[in-house]
Amino acid sequence: DTPVFAVVGGVPVAFQGPSTTPEGGGLKGVFVLLHGCTHTEADWFSLPEERRIVSLLRSRGYATLALKSRGVCWDSEVGSH
Repeated sequence: DTPVFAVVGGVPVAFQGPSTTPEGGGLKGVFVLLHGCTHTEADWFSLPEERRIVSLLRSRGYATLALKSRGVCWDSEVGSH
């Protein structure tokens, strides 16, 4: 599966739904993924370690939503993104 890339409220994001439906049906939840410094939201779906995490979450019935920071690293200011 290829993630869906979009801009929401000015923030670049990447989204993938679960790869399986858990028993009882429905989505279990959404994991918000934050990249490390010098990386982007796309890295969650292209780098080996990150892809493994995403794959595990999706196989357990979770969607994944990766956000991109404004700069190289996440800003520590309150209310920033």
